[in-house]
Amino acid sequence: MNLERIPALDGLRGIAVLAVLFVHLYSTQTTSMTGELVLRIAQFGGNGVDLFLVLSGFLITTILLNGRHKPQYFRNFYARRMLRIFPLAYFYLVLAVVVPAICFPSTNTIPLINSLWLFAFASNIAAYLHIPIQWTANHFWSLAFEEQFYAIWPWVVRWCSVKALTLITIFMLIILFVCRLLVISLNWDHQFPFYMRCDGIPMGALLAVIYKHRQSAETARLSKASLFGIILLLAGLVPLGLAFHGRQHQLIELIHGTVSAALFGMMLLFALSTPPSNLIQKVLGSSFLRTFGKYSYGLYVFHPAVAGPLESFCSVTTLQNLFHSDVVGSFVWMLGAILISFSLALLSWNFIETPFLKMKKHFDYS
Repeated sequence: MNLERIPALDGLRGIAVLAVLFVHLYSTQTTSMTGELVLRIAQFGGNGVDLFLVLSGFLITTILLNGRHKPQYFRNFYARRMLRIFPLAYFYLVLAVVVPAICFPSTNTIPLINSLWLFAFASNIAAYLHIPIQWTANHFWSLAFEEQFYAIWPWVVRWCSVKALTLITIFMLIILFVCRLLVISLNWDHQFPFYMRCDGIPMGALLAVIYKHRQSAETARLSKASLFGIILLLAGLVPLGLAFHGRQHQLIELIHGTVSAALFGMMLLFALSTPPSNLIQKVLGSSFLRTFGKYSYGLYVFHPAVAGPLESFCSVTTLQNLFHSDVVGSFVWMLGAILISFSLALLSWNFIETPFLKMKKHFDYS
């Protein structure tokens, strides 16, 4: 079964990217109670990155498990990964980081040499070392962590047994939780270090191992168990999120990575284990969500660079005044930004990504 072509998984990708767009593009400029409520809801969109990481960990680990005993395992994996990620990432970095720095040096306060951290997929390390990078590429921290993880993970999957992989992923989740506990307890600086937001990949990897080696009779039980887990986690997560909106609270910082990874892991299992006739499956398989899922990589990469120019051309405040509503004005501005980002993602898919994706046939696991 080709997991990458399951409609529900594309739907989950669509939800993830829409959540990220919502939190990044919905304006924080609000004075009304309704606007404040919408803003609180929008902040949950930051969890879209965690959903991306869970999906990534699950799909990549499944691919590795399926191909680990086949010839050219390492060559095929690394080549296919580079063909998927590098072309668009480097195109964007040249366009949004290098070109502005060269053409408008007076407005660029960050040394161009710092962009090497971006090209090396190490911007998360740069942030930890307090090395500034261009704001248009701040979101590359998640891509950086993924590439660092997948540089090592294929070797672990190739040589470890199923039991060992299960124990390793569980150990990783425990270590991440302990790291957060130490950082918070000792009051260390923890701006974007890897151990604050990367539980999703080991959680997805753990679920890949469990799901691949499940018995067929266990699928129905997985569906019920995952649904129960979703309800239980949401019952605790949503009230906490609303209560501590906009505040750095130690409890939230401690449990956020673990709870988010567990919640999205349960969502993933539910999507995989429920029959196609299920209402949730139909929603996740809708053309709307699947379309956003298909172009999710381009949307994620391009959307930060859209916000600045659009704000200069037509500010959020202008639209809020035009519609006499901070909520309506913010939504209209956000929809405009999403439309532009989607157009760029569509162009990217057809003229940048697809030509390189076609080259994957030269590195087929079969």
